[in-house]
Amino acid sequence: MEEYIKFAKIKFISNFENKLNNIIEILETLFFFVIYWYVFRTLYDGKQTIDGITSGMAVTVMLLSVGFDYSYYKGKMYIQEKMRQGTLLVELIKPVDYRFRLFFEDMGTTLYFVIFRYVPVVFIAMLFAKLEGTKSVLYFVLFLISIFLGYIISWLFNFVCNEFAFFTLSVWGIVSIKNALIDIFGGVFVPVWFLPESVRHGLIFTPILSIYYIPINLYFGLYSGIKIFLAILYQLAWILILAWISDKVWKRGIDKVILKGAG
Repeated sequence: MEEYIKFAKIKFISNFENKLNNIIEILETLFFFVIYWYVFRTLYDGKQTIDGITSGMAVTVMLLSVGFDYSYYKGKMYIQEKMRQGTLLVELIKPVDYRFRLFFEDMGTTLYFVIFRYVPVVFIAMLFAKLEGTKSVLYFVLFLISIFLGYIISWLFNFVCNEFAFFTLSVWGIVSIKNALIDIFGGVFVPVWFLPESVRHGLIFTPILSIYYIPINLYFGLYSGIKIFLAILYQLAWILILAWISDKVWKRGIDKVILKGAG
């Protein structure tokens, strides 16, 4: 485990090299948040609540969703790049698990993004936007646990899409569609609360709700008692499902690469 943590540290430190890009990313995240803030101000038009959701809750959801959407390192196409470079087999013979290495490297990058790109946006947003606080310290701790589980789900979902590189020329379209679905139905553009009930019920059978929606509901204390346990259990179940799918596809893909290399 120590060697994987070193990979995370290296990635975390390497991000300090591009300070100008970090400033641009902060401004970009803040720009999108301001746009959404104005949209919801117009939508509420002085109303206190819409369908039981206060304007402060809606704006806070957008800040959380947009921030973590920009913080999650979900667009990189690892396997495709290595296969095009012809270096995937070299990575596989190294004395570390390639998948765990990628996960910890992305965790290092994500941690950097959250601390140095997202947190500054939160402090700036607090100066002009009315944000809703968490229900209690307990719910904030549950939120942190849930958002970490959501991160793992997001990473596994992205990695499964990446694994299609074993069987197709490009995964750019697959990854782009996956990102669009998460942004649209995960709550980045519109809070999931405002989606039609039939859509929300359909999303239960996908991992999308586990990424932002469940952590946000825990942040606001919208779950209590057994619902908290079931929400966390639901996220853990999706981690196991996606990990199982990823492992099956990985083994088939690697077998194909090795046979092709041997041929």
